Amino acid sequence: MSQNKVSILGSGSFGSSIALVVASQVEELFIWCRRCEIANEINTKKTNNTYLKSNFPPNIKAYTDINAVVNASNIIIIAIPGNFLEETLKKIDLNNKIVISLVKSVFINETGNNILTCCELIERRFADARVICLSGPNLYSSLDNKDLSEATIGVNDLETGILVKKLFNNDFFKTQITIDRVGVELCGIFKNIIAIGVGFLGNKPNSVALLIRKGLNEMYKLSLKLRKNVSKDTFYEFSCGIGDLYLTSVYGRGRKLARSFSDCEHLDLNNWNILEKFLYPGMKIPDHHTVNLIGKLIEKNGWIYEFPIFYNIYKIAWTNDSKESLEYLKRNL
Repeated sequence: MSQNKVSILGSGSFGSSIALVVASQVEELFIWCRRCEIANEINTKKTNNTYLKSNFPPNIKAYTDINAVVNASNIIIIAIPGNFLEETLKKIDLNNKIVISLVKSVFINETGNNILTCCELIERRFADARVICLSGPNLYSSLDNKDLSEATIGVNDLETGILVKKLFNNDFFKTQITIDRVGVELCGIFKNIIAIGVGFLGNKPNSVALLIRKGLNEMYKLSLKLRKNVSKDTFYEFSCGIGDLYLTSVYGRGRKLARSFSDCEHLDLNNWNILEKFLYPGMKIPDHHTVNLIGKLIEKNGWIYEFPIFYNIYKIAWTNDSKESLEYLKRNL
């Protein structure tokens, strides 16, 4: 059993599921909850019925004081929605901690022509933190069932990766390490865009297979544009790449959301928020927001002809050319 102290920031689907993975490896596991009622439920009933079917083990304790949770541990797992990340980081000190980001979001830099990943954002604010990411094909319900699963640990130094691998590996959860942290993060971000495209296509299996294949190529090509040192193996060999792309495209919530959006009689941009609240009450789905950010980034840099799949998915989701772009995507992959 690890002697490290571990805290998880976030008690949603991923935070709760990953707590089940880590809990068996530590004496105590602390979870920060934004809502008092969830913290009380975890502490009194050992359940989090909004997000999880299984019961929590007795060594998990929930708190609403974020600084108490951070200060109690040397390893901090961040599992909050990306739109809350910047504000959350202002409230805490992660220096001299090992920080593991599970967040699948991206930020546009000041000039609007490049990105800042979650790990880069954390490092910018906390120079003395050791920041890594974990990403892979993991449906929360499958983790809840303890189905055999895998994930990729993206690091900048191997020593930290080995320590974290020991923390996560157990009978049903396996990890690989790659010294390509940014590649792992970009896989986790860009696969959500392709999943939105799969949702737009609907029940067209042949077209979906074609979109996934060509979409993976665009994921890698765009990553090279943004960070020249990404490894091709990260996309084509590791679980965070082709594995997660397949799972998210076939089973992901973003795919279902996009399918419902494309089925609407009028492709109104307000439908995204309406459908999100209806299909996933109390949850934040980052996929369609990522489409918007990356589509504008491609437009800003004049890359629209280099990334036709990404750009047409953006046009369907966020412009007045939705119907025309949807027909183009269906017939010109």
